Amino acid sequence: MKQINLNPEQQRRLVALMPLFCVALALILLYPASRRYNKIQDKISEQKKNLEELKLAAASNSAAPVPTAVSRDSEPSEFLGQITSLASASNCSLTELDSSPIDKPVENSVVTPLSAKVEIQGRYPEIRRFLMRLSQSTRFLVVTDISLAAANPGVEMDPTPSAKGNVLHAIIEIQRYTASATAPAS
Repeated sequence: MKQINLNPEQQRRLVALMPLFCVALALILLYPASRRYNKIQDKISEQKKNLEELKLAAASNSAAPVPTAVSRDSEPSEFLGQITSLASASNCSLTELDSSPIDKPVENSVVTPLSAKVEIQGRYPEIRRFLMRLSQSTRFLVVTDISLAAANPGVEMDPTPSAKGNVLHAIIEIQRYTASATAPAS
């Protein structure tokens, strides 16, 4: 192996340039990686911010009360008035309303479920409109069962949708909820 002989002037230059060469090499190798690192850090910060916003939105939505009626003696008549108004606005005729409490109410519950069987008559688009208005009600109402039949079983149905004689009889079971004015005893 051959030795390299450097004079003192060349040795000083080499000693002065070697650190600069090492710094330049480190910048060339590490600068692209540091840019990627900074981009990843920015993305993580943005995702953390989005996560906090989602958590806040979920917390505010879960705290929203379910729209119920206050449990009082006038609740059944108020419900009848609401159903009558929805049927009238949908151009349906209300033929029967049977309202009864659920078989097994939950003890010490703030909310009590009540069921009702509503019978209406109208053409299919009118009954569909009634169901749409029911779903848009300010009160939380759940349709648990529905059955449709011809209102006049002996009359043949006209296949055109606008036929006046195509009256249907709908039996709709609805579950509604009432909230007690006071919290249950623990």
